[in-house]
Amino acid sequence: MRKLKQIFKNRLANIYPEEEINELFFMVMEHILGRSKSQIIFALMDNAEKETIETTNDILCKLERHEPIQYILGKADFMGRTFKVNHSTLIPRPETALSVCNAIDEAKRVLESKPKVSIIDIGTGSGIIAISVALELGEKANVTAIDISDEALCIAKQNAKDLDANVKFLQVDVLSKDFFTLDKYDIIVSNPPYIRPSEMAEMRRNVLDYEPHLALFIPENDPLLFYREITNFATTHLENNGAIVFEINEAFGNETKEMMNKQGFRNVNITKDDYGKDRSIIARK
Repeated sequence: MRKLKQIFKNRLANIYPEEEINELFFMVMEHILGRSKSQIIFALMDNAEKETIETTNDILCKLERHEPIQYILGKADFMGRTFKVNHSTLIPRPETALSVCNAIDEAKRVLESKPKVSIIDIGTGSGIIAISVALELGEKANVTAIDISDEALCIAKQNAKDLDANVKFLQVDVLSKDFFTLDKYDIIVSNPPYIRPSEMAEMRRNVLDYEPHLALFIPENDPLLFYREITNFATTHLENNGAIVFEINEAFGNETKEMMNKQGFRNVNITKDDYGKDRSIIARK
């Protein structure tokens, strides 16, 4: 096993830093062997079985092509839970937890004045936001999640089933008239596409080559496209005392806030992630 760990390091040295390679090794071994990290550490002096070596080699070949480990294993962790993912869904980012927590806090505020809260997650992807919110709030929330991608919705539905979360899923295009036929909600939460094509040069290959561009990129000349459409939707579909929670592009926090102010929202506040970057916006009606 120790020799296998060294092979891992040698083959990935030009792609990932050593600390990340070490993390990848244990993720792969946990997946293949069905053991915990501590059990694998104690077994490092043992000889790896032929099947383990062959499966590891297959995974290493994919990692050498910069394929994300989450897609290779078909799963990703988010806020203490494991979600299924594939190439139709974004890989969950830790910073998205900020918007989840903000949405939960706003929902609890609404629940101070009514027995149940209605929530919609717009552009749900693998369902991490909707499912996390639904599990936290339980029977006190009616949660709906929408996405344009049928493939993403299939994954989201499976995640909701696996995690026993009560979420209603709908296939809806935010940029279509059908979007405005939806119900009214107390909380609107969204992590929409927000990366400009000009930012591609700063992105890693494992994102550019494998994650769905439909969920990542917006037109270069209209970076607030989805924020504007969702905010416009909120002017007629957000209940009084309700709130919008957005995950945002750090480069357009002030512009997003100004746009929301112009559409009549007040108490528009930007919150920062653990890295000190503008990451989430809360606006109340």
